Amino acid sequence: MIDESTKEKLRKLKVDEMIDSLEGLDNTLRNEEISFDEKFKYLIDDTYQRKHNNTVRHLIKSAHFRYPADITDLKDIERRGISKCQITELTTCNFIRSNTTLIIKGPVSSGKTWLTCALGKQACKLEYRTLYIRTPDLFEKVEIYGRQKMITKLAKYPLLILDEWLLYKMNDDQARFILELLERRYDSKATILATLFDPKEWYDQIDSGTTTIESILERTIRNCIQISLSDCNMRESRQ
Repeated sequence: MIDESTKEKLRKLKVDEMIDSLEGLDNTLRNEEISFDEKFKYLIDDTYQRKHNNTVRHLIKSAHFRYPADITDLKDIERRGISKCQITELTTCNFIRSNTTLIIKGPVSSGKTWLTCALGKQACKLEYRTLYIRTPDLFEKVEIYGRQKMITKLAKYPLLILDEWLLYKMNDDQARFILELLERRYDSKATILATLFDPKEWYDQIDSGTTTIESILERTIRNCIQISLSDCNMRESRQ
C-alpha cells in the first residue's frame, strides 16, 4: 500500500490515475508471484487506460453533443443511404487527420444530427477536441461575444460540427463571419456541416454577394466528402 507522501507526489506530477492503478495493482496481484517488469507493465498500461478514459469523458462533456449517440448504435445503415464501408472509413477519423470537410445532407428526420454526434463522439474517443453547435446558436453567440473572439476560439478545434447549416437564410454579416471562420480552418482543421441543402442550393440560402458565396463554397467543397442520407424518418425507427 502506497503512503500519503507518495500519493501527494503523484498528484503534483498530475498522474492521479496512477494512484488508483497502484491500489488496483496491490489488490489484484497481491498473492501472485510475478516479476517487477510484469508489475511495472501492468501499472503503466492501467494508468494509461485510466488517463485515456478520463480524457475521453472530458472531451465528450465539453463537446456539448445534442444526442448521446455512438457509432456502434447506428442501426439500419443501408436505410440511411450510406454503406457499412463508408461508416467504417468515417470511424477511423481519417477525414480529421486530412483536414477534410464532411457535408452530411438529408431531409428532415433523416438522422443527420444523430450521425454527426456519433462521429463527434468517435473523434473524442480518439482524443480529438471537438465542438458541436447549431448554426443558429452560433450566430447568437457571435452577437454576444463578438466575431473575432468566436473565430479565434472555433479555429482551434480539430473538429467543428455545425448542425442545421443554412436552416435559416444567412444574411451578409453572418456570411462574412462564416467565410472568415472557414478561412482560418481551411486545410488545417476538419469541419462537419449537417444540412438540408445540396451545395448547389446554397446560393438561395445565403443573402450575400456572389463573391462571398463562392468563397464559402470554395472553402467547403474543394476538399470535402459528401454524404446524402435517404428520405427515411430515423426518429420513428428509434422509437
